[in-house]
Amino acid sequence: MQTILLDAIPAQLWRNGAGLTRLIASGVAGRTAARQAAIKSPPHIDEFDWRISLAEIQGDAPFSLFPGIDRCAVLLGRSGITLSGSSGSAYLNPLQPLSFSGEAELQAHCDPGPTMPRILNLMIRRKTMRSEVSVIDAQYRCPAATTLFVLVAAGQWEFIAPDQVSSTVLSIGQAGLVHALAAGAILRPVAAHAVAKAVLICLQQSG
Repeated sequence: MQTILLDAIPAQLWRNGAGLTRLIASGVAGRTAARQAAIKSPPHIDEFDWRISLAEIQGDAPFSLFPGIDRCAVLLGRSGITLSGSSGSAYLNPLQPLSFSGEAELQAHCDPGPTMPRILNLMIRRKTMRSEVSVIDAQYRCPAATTLFVLVAAGQWEFIAPDQVSSTVLSIGQAGLVHALAAGAILRPVAAHAVAKAVLICLQQSG
């Protein structure tokens, strides 16, 4: 598993200028795990099949439109965000994944607070990829996945590979990424931490 230090990723201005994004990982469907790991430059914003990023919203702002893309947002931290559009509104609670279409015209309204809200943002091209996003707080046996991503929200987590030999420990401020994962890997809280939460993203290629 690749370990990612989230704060070491450079921040970039949103496409609409209303926030900051740290691109964690992105890829194109059909690439082998070795090919995916070897590529240093991420796909262009209009060419990816999956993309995981960490966003910081600089106050109330519109979300950019991404036709053909399905999105899922997970709010990190304690404050909430209301997403409103022509079909109604939804409240984005901390650590509760919210899925929506990339075509939806949404406006984000942030709860008052001293810090900018941070959102873990998943985008997948709906014709080529499928995804499952969950928040776990106990030992979890991972399914086989094209790509598995885990972000530590509280405590420490240990990832044990399917061979049950190699393992990786992740802490707050870190995430892990692995491609072409066979079934049988385990994610579990490190015993010393009574409170542990992690955001888990499982990606599968369609077809």
